[in-house]
Amino acid sequence: MQTIEQQQISSIASEGYARVKSYLEKLGAPFYDSAQKRRINNTSIVEITDEVAQYLGGSSKLNGNRFYLKQEYKNPFTESVKGRAVASMVLKSIETRAIYNKSGTKKHWVEPTSGNTGKGLAEIAKLLGVEFTAVFSRLDVSDEIKAYLARFGANTVTIGSEYSLGDLEAFAQKRGKKVSYYWSNFGGPNEDTQSLVSNKVTEERVKYSGKNSDAFLKEIDGGLLLDKLLPLGLEASNLPIISRAQNGEFEKLKDDLLAAIPELSDQNQIVAFVCPIGNTSLVISTLLNQLGFANVCSIQGGLKSLRTESGITSASSEFCPVPGAPITKSSIEFVKKLVADNPEECFSFMQYDNIENVYAHEMMTGPELQEQIKGLDYVVCTFGTGGTATGLAKYFADKRTKVIVSFPDRPVEGIRTLVGADGLAFYKPELYEEVIKTGTTALEAVLGHFAKNGFGFGPSAAVALLAAIDVSENQKEKSFAIIAADRIENYESEYKNIL
Repeated sequence: MQTIEQQQISSIASEGYARVKSYLEKLGAPFYDSAQKRRINNTSIVEITDEVAQYLGGSSKLNGNRFYLKQEYKNPFTESVKGRAVASMVLKSIETRAIYNKSGTKKHWVEPTSGNTGKGLAEIAKLLGVEFTAVFSRLDVSDEIKAYLARFGANTVTIGSEYSLGDLEAFAQKRGKKVSYYWSNFGGPNEDTQSLVSNKVTEERVKYSGKNSDAFLKEIDGGLLLDKLLPLGLEASNLPIISRAQNGEFEKLKDDLLAAIPELSDQNQIVAFVCPIGNTSLVISTLLNQLGFANVCSIQGGLKSLRTESGITSASSEFCPVPGAPITKSSIEFVKKLVADNPEECFSFMQYDNIENVYAHEMMTGPELQEQIKGLDYVVCTFGTGGTATGLAKYFADKRTKVIVSFPDRPVEGIRTLVGADGLAFYKPELYEEVIKTGTTALEAVLGHFAKNGFGFGPSAAVALLAAIDVSENQKEKSFAIIAADRIENYESEYKNIL
């Protein structure tokens, strides 16, 4: 028999479930109604064989193969494939009362995301009157996605960003930003260290921009680093302080940081920390992220990796003042720790582990494709959390349709490389027909060609389409469905030349 408190929570949950369901249904968003065990709404499919032929230079190069686009970017909820997973995760969490604490109050939602899942959660959070924070692990989340989140009142924070020197310089050049490098270790850099970093930065800048410019390491004040930043950074890595910072604590420390590192106040600057191995840098950048500084990251591997790339070995490259420190290295670990330490205040849908992410495509997207394309041979998609790829693979496991998963050969917005997928809960290569590493030199050409023909899909769909074209070269008279995961407008600042 339910207590009065349980009855009240049940009533609140039922009302919330009905409200979200009605909102999605009226919006035209596809979702699975578990109560009625039926699919509601769908996304369109369109044949793009002629457009592929134009891109390749003639229909003779098609080998009789046909290409279709599953237009997930036309989902009115998030304008992406992630709308399905968000709908399933939210409805299930309301149904199981997971988003409520013991008093029936809604918990603060916190989610690791690269964008589209965060967009959906922000939209539903506003509908239900819930506070929501999107947690990023990279600086290169598009300005358009950040603006969308802000429109729905979401908080954003970037935690533990680590970049290789090349990736950081490429990102900075593309966004028209400058990078200031700071030494995050006591003792300070010597002239050899200064020269090494300067030479490596110059190499990368010439590679990506053609401009030759020096970059010298700057020093953080030793007292500030040792007395304040390092101890609080270790504390923040073990027990996140983000909520304390948002409530007004650490204002004096933030003023001290702005005085010591003036670039923190300039959004056209990126502040990158370097230490001998990288641990200290990651601790410091994670702390500053939680204090509200969004333009901060660390150099992956620190000086050690730069020395290795240069063929230099030195005993000093093995030194780090906090060896083995328990550092939160990603947005996923950060959110898990935050929720574990604050179970009555914080809740995460944790899309990387949430089976509803997979069910959304096993129960909905797969059946839709089977109905929309008779005799479908291949479905080609990319990989973010793995929900789409693994959900489709599970649905088609005993059917003629095969699932191909494409990974870009370099970082592409919103999806993972093959290295980034390894170890994730929903990466199941044994279920896929084939895993392909796709070259991305033609990425912008594909986006431009299809945008001119009225198909405004984003970069992940271009990667999947390139993979489908590669596979089709050794096939005849087969059908390929490409999952067009989101819109190119989500990345307007990245692809201005195309739009």
